[in-house]
Amino acid sequence: MRFTVTTLAGLFLILGMVFHSNQIHAKPADQGKPLWEVGLYNIAARLPLYRGSGSDRWYVFPLPYLIYRGDVIQANREGVKGIFYKKGHIETDISVYGNPPVDSDDKSRDEMPELDAIVEMGPSVKWHFIEQGLPDMFYLEAAVRGTGSVGFDRGMDMAYQGLHGVLRLCYYNEELFLNRGFSFGFTAGVDWADDRFNGYFYDVPDRYRQPGREPFRSGGGYAGGSVMVSGQKRLTNSLWLGLFSRWENITGAVFEESPLVGKENNLSMGCTLIWEIAVSDEKVGHP
Repeated sequence: MRFTVTTLAGLFLILGMVFHSNQIHAKPADQGKPLWEVGLYNIAARLPLYRGSGSDRWYVFPLPYLIYRGDVIQANREGVKGIFYKKGHIETDISVYGNPPVDSDDKSRDEMPELDAIVEMGPSVKWHFIEQGLPDMFYLEAAVRGTGSVGFDRGMDMAYQGLHGVLRLCYYNEELFLNRGFSFGFTAGVDWADDRFNGYFYDVPDRYRQPGREPFRSGGGYAGGSVMVSGQKRLTNSLWLGLFSRWENITGAVFEESPLVGKENNLSMGCTLIWEIAVSDEKVGHP
């Protein structure tokens, strides 16, 4: 069942990284967008096991998706969310993220227990610097998410693992290169977390002491920063190729001195081939 958990958490992680915006495909604004779309992701990405990890892993799998652009409930490749408030410059919704399981591939954790996948969910607030509904989006987002570990090795095993917060500056543009079928995005942000969440990844209890791996206990506070660029190229009316790259840095993070930290900088890269299988005839004006 480990593959099932890896796939679930990998989905949250990759989609959270690449598709923060509801504006997915480059289409002229005056055409509107379909009320719903159904399609298939094909994803290949190389990601660190966790921020600061000295090990990386490839994730390759196909996944179906549904986009629904209702007035109150919306669903996109990030998941289902409710638009609790959306007026003027302010928008509130649900933020979802995750981290795949960490197993024996991470040599720094030799003889320590494997870590189950982490799933995160919580409210977020966006401040839009430009009018909502335009082809480009520029906003500041603050989110606080409750986190939980999810494992299936001994049946369904779930446990609360603390709080994780992010502050991000995001920009997406669909129409700057519309005649070439290209859209792109940029995000930069900082993270913070409580001691329980940081401890899940970076604590070393005394019983796991080894030469070169001294006991360590994480505190709560600053948990690093990141910068990401992404782009999509329309290949046909129903196929899009997406690419992304993300740089993460933990200099100054409260867990920087943990012996489980292998790198101060991590680089993630990946691609997606998106196949739009079916869309509704009904169009809507909002993203």
